[in-house]
Amino acid sequence: MNIKASGTLDTKRLLVGSGKRTWKLPLPFDPQINGYAGVDFQSLDLLEDAAIHAMESMKMDGMGHFFWTLITDDWSAIIQKIKQIQRWRQKSPESWKLMAGWHIEGPFLSDEAGYRGAHPSKYMRDPELRDLVELKQVVGSDPTLITLAPERSNAMGVIRHACQLGFRISLGHSNLDTEQLQKALSSGASGFTHLGNGC
Repeated sequence: MNIKASGTLDTKRLLVGSGKRTWKLPLPFDPQINGYAGVDFQSLDLLEDAAIHAMESMKMDGMGHFFWTLITDDWSAIIQKIKQIQRWRQKSPESWKLMAGWHIEGPFLSDEAGYRGAHPSKYMRDPELRDLVELKQVVGSDPTLITLAPERSNAMGVIRHACQLGFRISLGHSNLDTEQLQKALSSGASGFTHLGNGC
């Protein structure tokens, strides 16, 4: 099966198929892209030209929209990365149209071996309400997905407050039990991040 972008780079459809059969599909949305085309989105040394190259490469490969994903790090470093990207987006919004929002995956995850996956345990910690306030200040009205482990202290209150602020909460990198799962869903969590990976 061949998948290719149809028409110009501004296409809104993918043509899928070969021979006489062709289907038109909406361009895909990916809620978790940590880097692309050799560009690491986690780097504090990321350059704007490299970021734009990654997005142009995604577009060439048929991506519709994506969430810029930042994984576990010192919280202040995550906020610093977001602020830098926001400056670039404000300066050149046309170059950043592919980016639909944010996915903050960590540091509020399980630091147990296996469950944490590739995330560095030294930065793992419990979420605080002030983290949400700080995050909201830098992402503004951008759609934002936060992945956390609901067994962390304060998690249920943070989930409720995050939903009130307009964030979406996903559960992941977690050693949760059934009771914690039920409480998290009741508090407003609405999805799983790569369910089963590292669990």
